[in-house]
Amino acid sequence: MKKHLIDELDLFIFKEIFNSYKNKEECNTWEVSKKYSITLNKKTQKEIDNIYRIITSRIKNYCDIGIFIKKFNGEKKIIFEMDLDKITFSSHKFSDGFHQCLLIRI
Repeated sequence: MKKHLIDELDLFIFKEIFNSYKNKEECNTWEVSKKYSITLNKKTQKEIDNIYRIITSRIKNYCDIGIFIKKFNGEKKIIFEMDLDKITFSSHKFSDGFHQCLLIRI
């Protein structure tokens, strides 16, 4: 696995999966890809497909190290959940107020 620091895309993926889990909704790679392509203002199918491949690769890496859990819904489609014992979001007070932070247990 190629190691890299957490970037904007990783944070977006974590946030989408965390919010879907918190709101008791299903989260899959295609939905995350469509939402992220909107934030980048990418609209063509080829651009969305490229984002989908990148997100799928990143999610697979996070599943391999145990941060995400791959499950199947009632329609036998793959959905993802976060292992909240390893990674979650929390609020923290900084000098300029409270901000949401990514909390990773090591």
